[in-house]
Amino acid sequence: MRIDINALRRQIDGLLAAHPELAEDQDLLRDMVEGETEAFEILSRLVCQAGEAKALSFGVAEYIKELGERKARFDRRVDGIRALVVSVMEAAGIDKAILPEATLSIRAGNSKAVVDDASLLPDDLVRIERKPDMAAIKAAVEVGREVAGIHISNGEPSLTVRVR
Repeated sequence: MRIDINALRRQIDGLLAAHPELAEDQDLLRDMVEGETEAFEILSRLVCQAGEAKALSFGVAEYIKELGERKARFDRRVDGIRALVVSVMEAAGIDKAILPEATLSIRAGNSKAVVDDASLLPDDLVRIERKPDMAAIKAAVEVGREVAGIHISNGEPSLTVRVR
């Protein structure tokens, strides 16, 4: 479906030019736009398209979730097989096996730090993320507090679509 928004705007502008009284009466304006233009048919098609896209998005999200679960199963399988390979090689007392498919070798693991209690670490050994608390900022501005580093802006228009 191709929507020519400029043509629709021209139709509505022509309607307003021919009937300037519509600017003061929202109900009459709505009725005239519905009766004299394709605006409401276009809006209906757009709502249907949005619903279809939302359903497809939900379906894709579910499919991604299923694929993620499938991936996790394969990852666990790989980990299990690797653990079995290590067990077999350790039981045989070998640290290297040359096979047609691959060369397997076991080496000692690298040392690593294990954190038992992160609250005991000094500040120079932790990452601290500085992130605005938007709820606290909004509450402060609403009570009239001056907050450096922000400015107040009007949000974008919000569309509500009720289908239930």
